[in-house]
Amino acid sequence: MKRIVLTAISLFLLIGAIVLVSAWAGEVNFDFDEGWNLVYGLGDINQLDGQVLEKTSIKAIYGFIPTTQEYVEIYPKTDFDKINLIDDDELMNTAFWVYSEKGALSEYWLAEEIVLLKDRPIYKGWNFIGITPDMTIDINSAGPGDEEKYTFSAMKGNCDIQKVYFFDNEHQKWIEYPLTEELDKSLIGFGAIVKVSDNCKMGSP
Repeated sequence: MKRIVLTAISLFLLIGAIVLVSAWAGEVNFDFDEGWNLVYGLGDINQLDGQVLEKTSIKAIYGFIPTTQEYVEIYPKTDFDKINLIDDDELMNTAFWVYSEKGALSEYWLAEEIVLLKDRPIYKGWNFIGITPDMTIDINSAGPGDEEKYTFSAMKGNCDIQKVYFFDNEHQKWIEYPLTEELDKSLIGFGAIVKVSDNCKMGSP
């Protein structure tokens, strides 16, 4: 009887773990540094469940509302008045400011399915864009001229892109990114801020 009970408990825990994992849409690797990090889709500390970087290392998370061009505090407190101005799936496909007291190479869970760049709304002013696989080139399998397809210039769609910046987590400073510079796979999970002159849609490689 004891063995049956233990087996039942083990099965229950296993099913619970499967349900918990299946609730997430995927995983992303990210090299977190101590201080501020601009990270795609990390808007909840629970997305670090079971990962190398512990949730207790995260001290603050801020999102950006592109329609109002203002920040919204998400953690440790949540500004619900502001956060309700944007759909959850749209917000979770942007990049977030994440402050960590420790650096670590870690994975984190994705709360929403990745929305391709061509399907994301881009608003007048600044946009916090997460770098996803559809935007990047695999330099190990790239053919001649492929690099040109994976640049902000090539993916601008009908947008008039004025500025693009990445945040250098390691040195805690901004870097202006050339529109003609290719985006490779090492940038997946990072955030870029892109300024456009009007509401628009970007394209795909």
